[in-house]
Amino acid sequence: GFWFHCNFRAQCKSDPSPKLFFAELYQKQHDKLIVKDCMPLDEPWDRSHIVRGCYLCGNQLLHPVNGFEAGKIWQFSFSCRTSR
Repeated sequence: GFWFHCNFRAQCKSDPSPKLFFAELYQKQHDKLIVKDCMPLDEPWDRSHIVRGCYLCGNQLLHPVNGFEAGKIWQFSFSCRTSR
């Protein structure tokens, strides 16, 4: 399957200021995308709660420290390990 991460801004009709969100989506082969996680990234951005990037995205997107599945360091280390 394929994992996707994205940032987007959304706002409520009652609140004119848009909020920044993080979403993680998963797709099996040609199936529809499944939203696995979607959460607001509260501003001001605190490094203890928000990081820039993961091992899949590089540093292009803001991510929560916890709360997403793909791209964490232990997954990257495990998937890149070679056997001898």
